[in-house]
Amino acid sequence: MCSTSGVINAEIDPEGIGFKKYKCRKCGKSFKAAGRYPECPTCKSEDLELA
Repeated sequence: MCSTSGVINAEIDPEGIGFKKYKCRKCGKSFKAAGRYPECPTCKSEDLELA
């Protein structure tokens, strides 16, 4: 069994996460996303272009 004896305190720099700007070819929505397989938050399409 594993346990910790303290609190983990981590600060995350949003600039370092790797968000990219995309535009959906299906509905035209522009948005920022991170990850290998981003999808449009509006129509869920993966047919995107880098903006």
